[in-house]
Amino acid sequence: MYILSDIICAWRAVVLWNRDKRVIVILLLFILGNIIAAAFALVVDLTPLFNPSIHKDKPRGHALIMVGTTLGINLLCTGLIGWKAWCALRAYSSLLDN
Repeated sequence: MYILSDIICAWRAVVLWNRDKRVIVILLLFILGNIIAAAFALVVDLTPLFNPSIHKDKPRGHALIMVGTTLGINLLCTGLIGWKAWCALRAYSSLLDN
């Protein structure tokens, strides 16, 4: 579910940046990392169902990876959107001052 919200956030940043190729590539890499982390977490969570000798009480490092990738995407998107908003505010305020 987090992957969908991260894709929407990335799409907003890409639209504001006029589909800049650099932004698209960076965000796609982050989203790909998020998808890989989610797939890894799914495998780790489902493995005890198919192999009962593996216990579920093992450390949950994969959850930290998923949170990290989601947080990274959201921070990057928020920074990109904020930068565009700040640049637009500066441009508009300079027009209003003249």
